[in-house]
Amino acid sequence: DTDDDRTPVNEYINPLEKLQMALEMAKGLATMHGHSGGVIANVDVQIGQFCRGKDGLIKILDFNRAEVLLWDAKEERYCTFLNGVPPDGSLRAPEEIIDAPLTEKIDVYALGNLIYSVLTGLLVNRNFETEKAHRRITHGKTENIDVDYFDSRSPAEMALVKVIQWCWTFDANERPSIFQIVEFLEDEVRKNVYSSQDVY
Repeated sequence: DTDDDRTPVNEYINPLEKLQMALEMAKGLATMHGHSGGVIANVDVQIGQFCRGKDGLIKILDFNRAEVLLWDAKEERYCTFLNGVPPDGSLRAPEEIIDAPLTEKIDVYALGNLIYSVLTGLLVNRNFETEKAHRRITHGKTENIDVDYFDSRSPAEMALVKVIQWCWTFDANERPSIFQIVEFLEDEVRKNVYSSQDVY
C-alpha cells in the first residue's frame, strides 16, 4: 500500500523543483490577495486549478468561485463572507466546514493541502469518506507527515513540510497571510538553489 511507504509517489520531481512549484502556486494566490482593487479570495484552491504556462511558470486558471471581498469603510477592514457548507469539503479549511465567517485565509489553508500533494504526490483525506473527512478537519486533524524522514532527505523537502504545517494553522486569525508564505518560500528557494543535497 502506497500510504505505508513514505517515499513520495512523485519521486521523479526533485525537491528543489517541488519547492519552486510551491512558490509559484503561492505567488498566484498572492496576486489575488494583493489585487490593487481589493482582496480577491480564490475559494477553490486545489491541484486542478493550476497549470504550467508557455513561459514555464505555474498559474491559476480557474476563478469561477472567486470572491471579491467588500471593504467596510466604518471599521476600516475587509468584510468576511459566507459560502455555505461545501458538498464535499475534504480539501477545505475548518471554518468552511462549519459555515463560519470566512476570509481569504481559507486559500492559505487549502494551499497547505496543495503543497502536501506537491511534496508527496498524494491527496489529503484520500482515505476518508466525506463525513469523516469533515469531522477530522473541524477537529484540527491533518495528514501525518513523517518530519524526521523528510528532514533526513533534503532541506528543500523539510522546508515544504514546515510551510504545509504553517498553512494548516487551525485558527484562521493565527494563520499566516499568503504574503508571509511567499516570503518564506522565496527565502527557502534562495537557500536551496545551491544545495548539492537537492540535486539528484
